Amino acid sequence: MVDKHISKTIVTSGHMDVVLNEDEGEYEKGDTFLSFHCLAARPISRKAMLAGYLSVWLKRCVIPSPPHDGITPLTIFLGVELVHGKLLGLLLLWFAEFRADSGP
Repeated sequence: MVDKHISKTIVTSGHMDVVLNEDEGEYEKGDTFLSFHCLAARPISRKAMLAGYLSVWLKRCVIPSPPHDGITPLTIFLGVELVHGKLLGLLLLWFAEFRADSGP
């Protein structure tokens, strides 16, 4: 977690990235703190939010494979494809995953 002094420096610099000129506690000279203020100022599109939701749903319900704590590129790709109206055979995908988990 960034301390209050560095957060204040980011705010006073107009929410731009900050590079330390001297050592400050556990942070060394030259460390860079990126400001995500400009990214948060632009809203996320509804399609992007739906693709994210579908990716999580696919990972949890349709393709529950390792790693269980993260979303794989395959599920993100499938989520984006679904958002853009592509028809996918999810039942076949689920069944293949189910058979792989249950053994021969």
